[in-house]
Amino acid sequence: MSVFSIWDQFLIICKGKLVTIVAILISSHINCIAQDIGSVSGKVTEAATSKPAQFINVYFANTSIGTTSNENGEFILKNIPNGKYSLTFSGVGYKLKSSPVEIKDKAIIGLEISLDQEIIVLGEIVIKSKKKDFTMNFLTFKKYFLGESANASECSITNTDVLDFDYDKPTDVLTATAQEPIEIINKALGYKIFYALQTFTFDKRNGLVTLNGIPRFENLEAKSKNEEKKWKRKRDKSYYGSISHFVKSWYSHSTKENGFLVWQVDADNQEHSINPDSLFAKDSNTIINFQGSLKVVFEKEREETNYRKDNGSFVPQTSILVFRKRNLKIYGNGYYENPLSLILNGYMGWEKIAELVPLDYKL
Repeated sequence: MSVFSIWDQFLIICKGKLVTIVAILISSHINCIAQDIGSVSGKVTEAATSKPAQFINVYFANTSIGTTSNENGEFILKNIPNGKYSLTFSGVGYKLKSSPVEIKDKAIIGLEISLDQEIIVLGEIVIKSKKKDFTMNFLTFKKYFLGESANASECSITNTDVLDFDYDKPTDVLTATAQEPIEIINKALGYKIFYALQTFTFDKRNGLVTLNGIPRFENLEAKSKNEEKKWKRKRDKSYYGSISHFVKSWYSHSTKENGFLVWQVDADNQEHSINPDSLFAKDSNTIINFQGSLKVVFEKEREETNYRKDNGSFVPQTSILVFRKRNLKIYGNGYYENPLSLILNGYMGWEKIAELVPLDYKL
C-alpha cells in the first residue's frame, strides 16, 4: 500500500461477532469550519507524453468535493475547509492516483500531477461462475460491504455487472474485484457513492473480512422537503458517535461535552476512567502519545437494534479503540495518521459503508 493511502481508503476487518476496523478511512463524518477555507488548483498530464489529461475526475476521497480537468488538463477546487485530505485522480485509461493535501490557514495550493496509463493485458479466458453462484456470492459480498444496519436495507448497488467473484473452496475464501467503481445508491442518507474497490476478501472459515477502496460522494436530489428532512436527520445520526466525531471532539478538547466517556483498559482488562486530553504528548495539541486500548462510550445514542441482536446488549454505543503505536496525529477535520496504527472494535467497527457520510458533511 502506497504512502498516499492515508485516509483515502476504507479497510475493514471483521472476525466473528467482534467487528474490527483498521482505520484507513473509517466512515469519516466531519462538521466543517466554514470560515477556514482554502483552494487547490493544478494541471493533470499524461506521464508518458506530458500532454494534458482531459476530463479527469479530481476529488477529495470520502467527500462530495470534486471537479473534472478541462481540455488543458487544468482544475480548481475552491472553498475547502481546513484539514487533511487525500486528493484523488481517476479517469478511464489511467491508473488511479492519490496524494495527501493539507489545507491550513486559507492555503492556496498549486499542483502538477502526472498520470500513468492503465495497460490492460489480455490473459487466459476464464468462464465466469454460473448465475446461481454469482447471486449467492453477491449476497455475501453485499452483507459485508454495505453492512447490516437499518440504513443498509435502503442501499442498492446499481452496476453489479462490474463485479467478479472468485470462491476458493479448499480455503473457503471469497474474493471480489470490480472493473469500475461500484455505484451505490443510499436512499437512507441521500447519497450516490462511487466506490473504487481495491480489496475484498471474505474468509468464511475464520470469519474474517478485508475491504478497502476509495469513495466519492454525490448528493441525491430530494423529491420533497420531507425527504430532505429525513436525510438530514439520518445523516446527523450517522455522524454522531462516529470515529470522526470522536477525533474531532478530542482535537477540540470537548469529548465530554459531545457525549463521549473514555476508560483506559489495562492488560488485565481492568477499566480506569480517564480524561483523554491527558494523552496528548507534552506541548502538543495534535499528537496522541498512547499505546494500548481505550473504551469509548457515546452516551447520547444507544446501539442499533440490528447490532444488539448480534451482541445481546441494549446499551449506549460502545467501542474499543486499540492504539498499536504511539504518536497518532489527529487533525481538526477528523483526519488522523498513521491510520494503520489504530484499530476499532465494537460499534464503530460494526458500522460500514451504509453509514458513511462525507468529510465535508455539515451538521
